[in-house]
Amino acid sequence: MNELVTMPKIQIGANKETAEFLKQQVLEIENERLNGLRKALVIGAVLYQVQQSCEQGEFVKWLDDYNVSTGISRRSAYNYIGLTKEQKLIENVESVNEALKIVEKKNRQEKIKKLDRQAERVKEYKETGKKPDDWKRGTDDKAANLQQLQTCSKWQALYTAELEGDNKAVIHFAHHLNRQKTDTERFAELKVMALACKRMEAELKG
Repeated sequence: MNELVTMPKIQIGANKETAEFLKQQVLEIENERLNGLRKALVIGAVLYQVQQSCEQGEFVKWLDDYNVSTGISRRSAYNYIGLTKEQKLIENVESVNEALKIVEKKNRQEKIKKLDRQAERVKEYKETGKKPDDWKRGTDDKAANLQQLQTCSKWQALYTAELEGDNKAVIHFAHHLNRQKTDTERFAELKVMALACKRMEAELKG
């Protein structure tokens, strides 16, 4: 974590001394050249150490309580920590803004990869009925349930359109849900699907 950072000789923790030190460091970042980035890395390292020493919820509370003293918002705090965690990635960068953009880009790419893999897991589960070995309890379950609810909502809209005699809407929704079937086949399964989805929706929300 601290490869490029010289830690300050203070009692680092969720305390006033740390808050005052951070405030001074923020004030000293007058430009965004290499010196400014080094100070940002020190801030991130100190914040990370405070975070690790805190119980759950204590770190955010400390940030909020000492926001005036440190001049650091929650978002800025996590940005500083992110920079410190990615020191090797940004070791040749000269400004804080440039470093932030590089780290944010990496985070976005990693998030996209995670979401893509989650979509693959949910798709495999829906097709096979078995959860993959790397299934993430909680997040993947929620994603699978959300897809089911979204599908239910489409079928409900389709059924409502059919009851109201809106043939254009029926064809639109039916075509969207299942492009392989004829209009007659789609109409035939509307009521059964709508009732089944209504029950499933109630179970998922319950």
